[in-house]
Amino acid sequence: MTIKEKYYAIVSFPGDNYIDHVVHSSSKSEDVANEILSVINDTDSTESIYALICDDTNNSTGKINEIIRRLEKSLERPLQWLVCMLHFNEPFLESTLQY
Repeated sequence: MTIKEKYYAIVSFPGDNYIDHVVHSSSKSEDVANEILSVINDTDSTESIYALICDDTNNSTGKINEIIRRLEKSLERPLQWLVCMLHFNEPFLESTLQY
């Protein structure tokens, strides 16, 4: 049996060093942002984080209270948003390739 979990991997660049990952307990943007912020604080990365890479879901990139914006508010500064549009095509491709 396969169990699928949604998670956020925390890595540092350059060097692609694995820092930690967050398996979120809920899909609420506030909860996910708080879990990621906990890792940022625990690793003393509040001053060294400059960018976030994420998919293009509204939960990640919404302009008011979504994950990246909440992190920016907590850190009291803007972050570079590196958004992957690859996932945008997934629903269409899944339904097309299913047959």
